[in-house]
Amino acid sequence: MELQLEKYEILDEIGQGGMSIVYRGLDLSLERNVAIKVMHRHLARDPEARERFAREAKAVARLTHHNIPEIYDFSTRESESHYLVTELVEGASLAELLRTHEALPEIGALVVLGIVAALQHAHDHDIVHRDVKPENILVGANGVVKLTDFGIAQFIGLESMTITGTLVGSPAHMSPEQIDGSRDLDARADVWALGTVLFVVTTGELPFQAGTPHGVLKRIMEGKYADPRRLNPHIDSELRRIIRKCMTVERAGRYGSMNALFVELEAWLEERELTNVEAEISSWVNDPSAYKRDLSTRLVATLMARSQRDLSSKQRHRALEALNRVLTLDPDHDEALERVRKLNSRLKLRKIGGYLSLVALLTALGVAYFLTSGDASRTEQRALTARSAAELRPVRVQPALDRTTSGSFAGGELGRVSDLGAELVARGVADIADAGKHLGAALPEVMPRAYRLARRRPSRPKSGAATKSAALKRAAVKFRVTPRTATLTVDGRPVDTSAQLDLKVGSHRASLHLNKCPKGVTCKDKAKVFKVKPVPGVQIISLRYTFAMSVNVTCDGGMVYVTLKGRSRRRVGPCGRTHSLSVGLEPVIGVFSVVFPSGKVVKLGKRNVRPGARLIWSARE
Repeated sequence: MELQLEKYEILDEIGQGGMSIVYRGLDLSLERNVAIKVMHRHLARDPEARERFAREAKAVARLTHHNIPEIYDFSTRESESHYLVTELVEGASLAELLRTHEALPEIGALVVLGIVAALQHAHDHDIVHRDVKPENILVGANGVVKLTDFGIAQFIGLESMTITGTLVGSPAHMSPEQIDGSRDLDARADVWALGTVLFVVTTGELPFQAGTPHGVLKRIMEGKYADPRRLNPHIDSELRRIIRKCMTVERAGRYGSMNALFVELEAWLEERELTNVEAEISSWVNDPSAYKRDLSTRLVATLMARSQRDLSSKQRHRALEALNRVLTLDPDHDEALERVRKLNSRLKLRKIGGYLSLVALLTALGVAYFLTSGDASRTEQRALTARSAAELRPVRVQPALDRTTSGSFAGGELGRVSDLGAELVARGVADIADAGKHLGAALPEVMPRAYRLARRRPSRPKSGAATKSAALKRAAVKFRVTPRTATLTVDGRPVDTSAQLDLKVGSHRASLHLNKCPKGVTCKDKAKVFKVKPVPGVQIISLRYTFAMSVNVTCDGGMVYVTLKGRSRRRVGPCGRTHSLSVGLEPVIGVFSVVFPSGKVVKLGKRNVRPGARLIWSARE
């Protein structure tokens, strides 16, 4: 390898960033594995790039935290190569894991919890990260998450590195005040970015998407993003509230500190009996399929117990939400289905009982009036009717009837019917007839109103944006197709992959056909059903035709990795098994290696990663 550093031996490349290449290295004096971040040579001549690189070293050097990689060494200004030596994290970035691992919302919250703690530590030392995103979050096989890349961190009280007319940060996760070029950034900029990360790890999608970077920035400034519950039914109302509070456009509406966010996320996880954070993450990283099954089983039991407690404390809507989540995890859960059926029936009966109580009370008082109004003049009756109708207003009546175990109805508190009726009834038993006189006179006017009240369904006012979206019947759609040579058909009609289509809102079917199939591989058309949403702007639909190749390495307790050209290192899987590697149409060079539990790295060599290939190796520590 061309790069030579004093005191360190370069072992292999494990990733690349915009400014640097990251290598796995060996500290020759202390005999430990380290991560060596080396600035690209063409940037080393740029004073501003060197300042940004040095800023990362200074920022991390001030921080000592379990969720931030420790810094060991930094090159001097006289060094030919500019490098930063840090603790080595055996794992992958969160962005990489999300591409290959399916995660329930609880896993997203567990991962984010560690980053919340890291950011609070940075904020306590007057450092704002300003570039929180999944690519800068490393998840170790031991379940420890680490926040990296403090290259554009801002020291609160010092001038920002933002240059006039230049955005510093990642647009998809950038807070509105960063886009505005605000120089008084505080911890709430990181709260916003962490909210976007929480959105991604719980839904699998970026909150702000558009056809152009300008469109993304515009959506951020307007705070327009999809409801996370529509994207993932596993997300409940409490987690949605947390996400929305993080991503409030006005800074004053967000969490004032990471501590406040930590408390709410931790409480949300504790309700689900997830307290051993690192053990849960480690289980997910090492065997995602088995962990998902195990977590689903545990969540079903926890949520069923919680629904029972909510029912006992009369919190029926919370119980219903918990049961709905159970049925999302296990659609055939008989006990949950039965509880939902009974709960819905009870809520309906209580609603009907409230209306029946109102009608029954008015009828009884009306009868009392007609029995006691024989000596009242017609003029007095008309006056009382007018007064009662004017003062009696339909109000929400507390549910009064409930079904007992025998099937009959039991009466309850009727609630306040009107100011006039309450005043008259409060005078005592002797005045009940008088109360009936006034209310009964108003009965002809009140009954139609009570009937309308019983039939009326509550409606929620729609916001202007929601009304506008609901009115859209068609929407603009563009396709991102890989490989580009594939033929795309939408609803059975061939279309140009570079064209923008005007499609009806709803479900559509797209299909990819390869015009030329790789030798020795069977190619079949791949179809995908996608939904066009009633939202303004251009919607991007990604369609990818991938192939498989197999990798098998025989060794004792090692983990197989591959680094594809121009990409960061990715894990293939443990030794002793045949693993299927997803690859594209065009062959690329892959560098394969094995990492043993002791930390020793054995290079297997370079091979063409191509469709249908079979690679078989053996390695010894």
